Amino acid sequence: MQCPPKVLDCDLSATDPGKGGNDKPAKPGAGGGGGGGTRGCDIDGEEVPCSSELGTFNDVDKCYWRLVEPQPTDPAEYERAATPEGWKYGDPGKLYNLTCPGRQLMGGLTVSVDGPQGPAIDPEVLAREAMEKLTLRPPSIASPRGDGKYLVGMPMWMWVERSASTWGPTSESASAGGVTVTATATVDRMVWKMGDGTSVTCNGPGTPYTKDQGMKSSPTCGHKYEKPGSRTVEVTAHWEVDWEVTSGGADSGTLTTTRSNEVEVALNEAKALNTR
Repeated sequence: MQCPPKVLDCDLSATDPGKGGNDKPAKPGAGGGGGGGTRGCDIDGEEVPCSSELGTFNDVDKCYWRLVEPQPTDPAEYERAATPEGWKYGDPGKLYNLTCPGRQLMGGLTVSVDGPQGPAIDPEVLAREAMEKLTLRPPSIASPRGDGKYLVGMPMWMWVERSASTWGPTSESASAGGVTVTATATVDRMVWKMGDGTSVTCNGPGTPYTKDQGMKSSPTCGHKYEKPGSRTVEVTAHWEVDWEVTSGGADSGTLTTTRSNEVEVALNEAKALNTR
């Protein structure tokens, strides 16, 4: 047993790992947000180091566990320790020295097969870390173009160029504490703000215009302007990021994010032909 720094008088009570003094299993702390997919180490909500000269913090019993080195070879040494039910010398398990600060000081020797357990892993936190690794670029606008010629009342075809970084699918993973989450992003829809007070939602990238289409409207993503002038056209890609625990558990979900781009276009009046 080792007292924490500045604590000279230690009141000891040996406990079995993961159990309270009444021999009932202690409840693990609930998971939450935080860096590295974990919520950090805390005692009664107050953050504490996850490792120190006292050992490694165990989130189950809020104690520091220090491996006894070298491990005793005399069975009598283990008689002073708390042991799992039915455990006997020679069974799997190692001897640890526990220090439990934060309340009336507790601690002692205990035998454990698994050792100290770190804070719970939150897979959604890992999913967000994986999403941050993704390269998601603004839409690559193919049409309308800034140097294009557009007429009032004539169909405007809108479409974007597709790549893994502007449309998907694209994937990244993040890991912590034996848990791995993979996030895969794909554009769900494009929302075009046309600069005239209207917006157009397109469920795909749009259809490229070809000369043989003549004066037809786009079958998937188009617009007609009613007045001439300059317009700022903004397109926003709405990404869906589906994530799944691929190692160390079973969980899944969906996150969302957006990327935007814009282009200035000029609308001109169509000139009537002089037939005289």
